[in-house]
Amino acid sequence: MGAGADVELLIGSNREEMNLYFVPTKIRRWMFRPLAAWLVGKSEPKARAVLRAYGMGAGRRTGDAFTEALHDLVFRLPARRYAAAFRGRKHCYEFEWRSPACDGQLGACHGMELPFVFDTLATVTGPKGLAGPAPPQELADRMHRLWVSFARSGELPWPQYDAARRAVYQLARGEWIADPDMPAASLVP
Repeated sequence: MGAGADVELLIGSNREEMNLYFVPTKIRRWMFRPLAAWLVGKSEPKARAVLRAYGMGAGRRTGDAFTEALHDLVFRLPARRYAAAFRGRKHCYEFEWRSPACDGQLGACHGMELPFVFDTLATVTGPKGLAGPAPPQELADRMHRLWVSFARSGELPWPQYDAARRAVYQLARGEWIADPDMPAASLVP
């Protein structure tokens, strides 16, 4: 079956990964089209088409389209493509719990899942904490149990990721969904 066929994989991303970089810095708010196209163009030849796929130029704020496109290009699309190519058992997740930090704009940003996975919410809780004043301990308890169970037995309560189902477990909801197509997927080799 190939190298890695006996390895089990748990891979995923947060729904709003790039918010960590573009919300506190206010880049998402002041981003403008030529700069967005230039930045995305540093790694994607079809930068303008990619940004249009996320709504830039069609009534959506440039910074919002830019941030969402980079979330998919940098985190979500590579994780899903890796899972699709992986030969062993694989499970995908998405962390979608939204932090109220930065006036509710931080959302499910990069790294937000870690204090839930490791059950260390106290380190990011408070009026200026990354997770806000009262993140849900129940979610941390559940996620921590999932990761420990996976480390011990390789078992998870949702189906494997495969081409037919494309099962992605939404951690906050506690349910799996069929992974929706990403707007840039057909534009990026």
